[in-house]
Amino acid sequence: MSEPVTPRDAATVLLLREEPEGGFSVFMVKRHQKSGFMAGAYVFPGGTVDDADHGWTRVHGRAPDDAAALLGEDDGSLAIALHVAAIRETFEEAGVLIADGADDADLAAARASLHDGADFAALAEEHALTLRLDRIAPWSRWVTPFIESRRYDARFFLA
Repeated sequence: MSEPVTPRDAATVLLLREEPEGGFSVFMVKRHQKSGFMAGAYVFPGGTVDDADHGWTRVHGRAPDDAAALLGEDDGSLAIALHVAAIRETFEEAGVLIADGADDADLAAARASLHDGADFAALAEEHALTLRLDRIAPWSRWVTPFIESRRYDARFFLA
């Protein structure tokens, strides 16, 4: 029997809207049929933490130690990177940007540039974006079972 795969750090956001009649609407996206993981499934926007998600300074609303405490992490820099990944993936996959400084007219082109390989940090700098870490609330943590060949240590946030 082979050793279990080490799970990759990941983050996802459940986008909720309170309904006037009570209850909530939940926003999900459909994964591409050719996706390597959960092809064709309806999912919450999210994905793995990239190297570029570390070291961000254009953030507001949560210090590294506070972010770590909320997520039950020892490493404040990883906690911030998880928040950044959650916001980045939500913008990439769903077109919802949890940041200040964004002009709606620029967002569609900015999102398209990410799909063409643009760097999210450079995009944030160019558009003077400040990611709002305080607008996503840690909710849960799920780790893919040992038997899977692709494993994720996913932190779920609510917005």
